[in-house]
Amino acid sequence: MKDSYQTLAPADAALSHLADRAALLGLSPTALSGLSLKAVHDLGAGPIVVKVRQEQDGIEVFNKEVNLVMDRQRRLVALSGDLSSHLATSQDRARSQRPLAESFPLEAAGAIASAYRDLGGDPGALQLAHTRSAPPYEHFRAANTDGLRLLGEQRAKQVYFDLGDRLVGAYYLELDAFDPARGTRRSTGMVVSAEDGQVLFQANRLLSAEPFSYRAYASPESLQPESTPYCGQGIPHPTGLLDGYLPATPCAQSLLTLAHAGIGTGDPWLADDATETVGNNTDVFFHLLYDANYNYFPDGYLPENGDFRAPLSSARTFDFSTTWTMR
Repeated sequence: MKDSYQTLAPADAALSHLADRAALLGLSPTALSGLSLKAVHDLGAGPIVVKVRQEQDGIEVFNKEVNLVMDRQRRLVALSGDLSSHLATSQDRARSQRPLAESFPLEAAGAIASAYRDLGGDPGALQLAHTRSAPPYEHFRAANTDGLRLLGEQRAKQVYFDLGDRLVGAYYLELDAFDPARGTRRSTGMVVSAEDGQVLFQANRLLSAEPFSYRAYASPESLQPESTPYCGQGIPHPTGLLDGYLPATPCAQSLLTLAHAGIGTGDPWLADDATETVGNNTDVFFHLLYDANYNYFPDGYLPENGDFRAPLSSARTFDFSTTWTMR
């Protein structure tokens, strides 16, 4: 073992610890060569946590990563995780002369269609349009007139998946689906084989968070908020003139039940014991801009000036309607 870990950067120290313990951990040189840094958590005091993951041809091996905890002197305290022993060496790849594309004969859109079928949808009724590339993900938007509906954008990225005896090219993808017949919504992370479209892994992305209900100006199906309480009225302005036009009728508010708006990590907006609309990167409150003498109040939650957050109206529910009076 080395005595000079403390002189190394955290990422280098972590990789050195794995290399020095390769035999004990059953790691081959090929398994080590495929490691890449994923994250370093170092607050400047206390333990340092380094996360490394495996890659093949620059593409991640799904769920194959290791977390290492070190003290300030870079001494190993603990490690956890799992790595694949089936990475191909550069010599293996050269001998096979197999193009990378041959590992992914099924395209991302085909993988989404296979996942849609697994969820109970009819791929024949599904139309997918590629919307953008945001490496490593490709983003799509679905259109289908009936049956299981895919909401918002779907995204997919290439991964390798360890079948136990070999690695197979696959896609990790995320689907949000609404079943109008049952009135239920599912948010699912899946791995689909790029060889035959078989679903290799599936996880409920909402499993870790119990939802709350909110009354809002938004679609109960897409969960997309309206641009104003009057929906599309007056957008664009019907005349384009300064003629005193005001929209006439507010649109209906819907009671929506969700834990979050589809974030890939599945992190909920509110803590399980929340009693107000403040939580994870979320703080929704009524903000008074001016007092009776038209003194301006700065941004931020200022309850002493009359700002307030909505309290629970019942268990896990914020059910408050809004009345608008145009003057």
